[in-house]
Amino acid sequence: MKSYITDIIPKISSYSKKLDDLSLLKNQNWVLINQIQKSKTVYIFRDNSQLLIIENGIVSNAGWEYINSNSLIIERNSKPMLFKHGFLDPNVLLLSIDGSDNEYIYFINESRANRNLNSVNDVNNYLRRTYLTNKPSSTNNPSRPYLKTFYCLNPKTQKEYGPYSAPEIVKKLKNGRLQSGYLVRESSIEGYQHAPRIMDLLEK
Repeated sequence: MKSYITDIIPKISSYSKKLDDLSLLKNQNWVLINQIQKSKTVYIFRDNSQLLIIENGIVSNAGWEYINSNSLIIERNSKPMLFKHGFLDPNVLLLSIDGSDNEYIYFINESRANRNLNSVNDVNNYLRRTYLTNKPSSTNNPSRPYLKTFYCLNPKTQKEYGPYSAPEIVKKLKNGRLQSGYLVRESSIEGYQHAPRIMDLLEK
């Protein structure tokens, strides 16, 4: 697995999910970015510490173990390696090999990502656009307003969802993925101390 140097992680770390959000990590098609267009490697973290690694359609079995919210072990060919949490959201996963500074292995979530994320630069631009600048996803339309993203919190379970754009929140309300009583905050705001409910915003 090739790693890439980036300095963006410290700037966006407060927006990241932790590795203990296993529902976000497991049973997704995490595609390894290796900058080789003809090669595709998919990692699927499954239950019972089973890890499927699919390389150009060929499936091999490996293992993984959740250690804590900041680290996990991946074992392949009887060689365990410790990885540290870099960044996790519904679209991307960045891990660093223990002991490497500012070097990260990039994955994109093929199961969920609705963006054209095919390279390290694509992912870095997505992270900057979403969590730092909130710039529109297309620079070809300068009249399009800046795209804000939001997190939603189930006040009963304290489970957080997002980040979503406002249209995505409305869509998820309609299909039952979110509830109108959930709290909502902008990605640039920390915590839910004074956060409104989704229904409060819809009534405005």
